[in-house]
Amino acid sequence: MNRIFILCVLFLLMPKAKGQDDAIKVDMIKGVTKDFLWEYVSYSEARKITKAIKLKFDTLGYPNWYNNAEFAYALTLDLRKMTNDYHISVYPPLEDSIQFLEDKKNPYIRLKRSKNIRKSDIRRYKNYNKEPVREMLEYGEISIRPGNIGYVEVFGFMRAYGKPKDHKDRIKWKDVMRFFRKTESIIIDFRGNPGGSLSVSAYFTSFFVHKPNKNYVITQEKFVPDTIPNGKTTIVTEKVKYPMENNSRFTNDKHIYLLIGEHTFSAAGLVAYQLQKAGACTIIGEPCNGPGNAHHGELLRNTYHVLVPTILVFDGENDTQCLFSTVIMPDIEISADTAMEYTLDLIRTKENYSASLDTVTLYYKDHHGEEKPIYPDSLVEHLSEYEGDYQKIKIEQIQNLLYVEYDQSYRQVLAYLEKDEFEFEDDIKLRFLRDKKGKIRAVEVIFTSIQKELFRKV
Repeated sequence: MNRIFILCVLFLLMPKAKGQDDAIKVDMIKGVTKDFLWEYVSYSEARKITKAIKLKFDTLGYPNWYNNAEFAYALTLDLRKMTNDYHISVYPPLEDSIQFLEDKKNPYIRLKRSKNIRKSDIRRYKNYNKEPVREMLEYGEISIRPGNIGYVEVFGFMRAYGKPKDHKDRIKWKDVMRFFRKTESIIIDFRGNPGGSLSVSAYFTSFFVHKPNKNYVITQEKFVPDTIPNGKTTIVTEKVKYPMENNSRFTNDKHIYLLIGEHTFSAAGLVAYQLQKAGACTIIGEPCNGPGNAHHGELLRNTYHVLVPTILVFDGENDTQCLFSTVIMPDIEISADTAMEYTLDLIRTKENYSASLDTVTLYYKDHHGEEKPIYPDSLVEHLSEYEGDYQKIKIEQIQNLLYVEYDQSYRQVLAYLEKDEFEFEDDIKLRFLRDKKGKIRAVEVIFTSIQKELFRKV
């Protein structure tokens, strides 16, 4: 009797693990569908998108062997393809995700959760967005190259929240411009810039476009009462302005060159759009997307996180011209990989070039393997084993180094840690997994000891 009871219990428990995994996917589909209907910039578009996603899931269009991370990424790719909006992301919850929407004091939360949207709530929300802008740009390199050519690599337009003392080590953009004050040309490298804050990008652009206190962009965001997700909405319109001060005085007498590529996106694409519109620079590289639709960060759920665009962005001088599907075409179209060398040659040909100066560096952080991380000889012989497509991750061997592209991020060199383990961005680890025959079959992305994603090799 006891044996029969134990066998019955085991039989009931065996499919439970699979059922739990499937339950998370069902919850993801239901939750993401609701989030899109509630949050996305267009309710009618959201209805079409979510119906298509649910149909694909119900008809087993997603392989049942996908783990949660693989399923979330497959959802991400489908949503991006249907909307042509590359901000959209779905992923399993990670502790260090943006906590913006957890702040109950934030007036944005009050608006999203309010059953009766009041004018006072909207006024509080607008004032919240008008806090003084302190930029915290992420740099790769800031230097003056031979020929008196300024070069700055910008990886993002972050905003420094909190108290000034919390960011006392940040390099201010104005100080970078002062560093370049005696240069004749400046090369701005956006090839690995995925964007950031609209207000910070407006401040950045003001150093090249003279429009003090003029409209940079106009944004529109809808707020829907909780009780009627498809009912009457409140539209909040805001004007993001250039700063009052005349920052363009720093670059009036300089030739500006902007490098872009397929990884230039969002606010970085918006800067490129504004500079090209004003004729303030020569753009070199590959076509890139413009600003797209903006957002407030991730929505945090128990079984997934999702980033849903909620804000339409319009040209600051034409509030009927939505910039969502804008594509930036370079003035000189050339491979992004060779854009830097081409631009240096172009400057040296066009301008009075003197090679007498040595490179003077203000800041440097290697993202491209120029410092050549040390790989053991035993590894160099087997680098090709790691190459391949791991869905969200692409691994490529260039000469004797391995490079990674994680989702839409710019290609970065991998630093070697130990056998089958590497690191990029200082704190993200990759652990390659082998089968019994020693062949690499998957890669694990490790953010912390409990925050991981696993992707199988295609």
